[in-house]
Amino acid sequence: MLFERLRGGIGIHAIILAAGRGSRMGVLSDSIPKGLIPIAGKTIIARLLEVLVKSGVRSIHIGVGWKGELFKKHLLTLADSYPLEVVQVSSLEKGPLHTLSTVLECCNAEPFLICPVDYVVSPIIVKQLIKEHKRGGDSRAVTVSTSLDSRYGSPIYVQNDGRVSGICTSLMDYNDVHRSAMIVAINSEAIRHFHSAHESGEKTVVAVLNEMVSKRMNVYAATVDGVWFDIDSISDLLGASNMILNGQVEPAKGCIVVPPGDTIEIGEEIKFPSGTLITSGVSIEGPAFIGPACRIEQSCRVGPGVSMEHGTELAREVTLERCILFGSARVNAGAHINDAIVYGRKIIIEESE
Repeated sequence: MLFERLRGGIGIHAIILAAGRGSRMGVLSDSIPKGLIPIAGKTIIARLLEVLVKSGVRSIHIGVGWKGELFKKHLLTLADSYPLEVVQVSSLEKGPLHTLSTVLECCNAEPFLICPVDYVVSPIIVKQLIKEHKRGGDSRAVTVSTSLDSRYGSPIYVQNDGRVSGICTSLMDYNDVHRSAMIVAINSEAIRHFHSAHESGEKTVVAVLNEMVSKRMNVYAATVDGVWFDIDSISDLLGASNMILNGQVEPAKGCIVVPPGDTIEIGEEIKFPSGTLITSGVSIEGPAFIGPACRIEQSCRVGPGVSMEHGTELAREVTLERCILFGSARVNAGAHINDAIVYGRKIIIEESE
C-alpha cells in the first residue's frame, strides 16, 4: 500500500472515499474521476474540502484508486490550503468498504466523518451532522445525515426518535423515509465493525451499517436543512452545477461570472486580460461562468446554466443551455447543445435506462 502525506495536518477528522470509477457517468468515467470534474472554476473535491474545513474539520484523509495519479497531482495543488493525506487503494473490485478499511489503517483518531467524493453540499449541513453526532454522546455509534425533502440519495428508514431502521431496506418498523448522500459520523465502536466486516469479505459500507442496525446499535439520523447533491449521473452533475451557479459564485481572477437574471450583450470584440476572447454578437445569459483563456465566436448564445472552464472554444452561432464544458472543450459552428457535458470534443448526455 502506498501512503503519501501531502503537506498539511496529521490528525484524522474526515475520510473521503474517492477510489471508485463512477461507471454511471458513462464515457466520462473512462477519462476522469468524478471528483476532478470542475464546476464554475473549482473541482468537486476542492468544493468538498472547502466545505469540510469551513465546518470545523481539521484534517482529511482521501482514499484514491481509479486514476489515482491524476487525483494526487490535483491534490498537491490544494495541499497548502487544506490539511490533506492521501492513501492509494488497490484491488478496487473489493468495493467501497475495502477503500474505507484501507484508509482506516492509516488513521488513529476518532470520531470522524466518512464522505463520498461526489457530494456537493453547504457547510451548514455538515455542521448540523457534527452537532447531532456530538449530542448523542459516547454511546452514539453512527449518525447519518438525512433529509425529508430531497429527491436524491439512498432511502433511510427512520423511527420517530431518530433511530435508523434500515438503509435502502427497512429492517424493522419505521415512521418516515428520509434520503441521504451517505455522509456519516462514526466512533470507535463502528470502526471495529467496519474492520470485522471487511475481513469477512463484505464489500459495501451500507451492508455494515445495516448489520449495526439489526444488532440494535445506536445508529441515528441527523435531519438536516439545505440542498445537497449526490452525483451519480450526468443529470445529478448538471443539477449540482445549477445549484452552484444560482448561488454565490466567487469571481476568481480571470473569470467572468454572470449572475442569475442578468444578460451580457457583446457589441464589439473584447479581449480580456485572462486571455478570454469574446467576439461581436455574443449573448451570455446568467447564471453563467466563463473561465480564463476561452474563445467565443460571433453570434453565440450562452446560458442560462452554463459553466465554461479554462480553454473552452465555441465556433460561430453555437447555442448552449445547462451545460458544463471542460477539458479544453471544443464546439463546432452552429451546434445547439443543452443538458449535456462537453469534455474535449465529446458531448455526453444522460444515458437512457
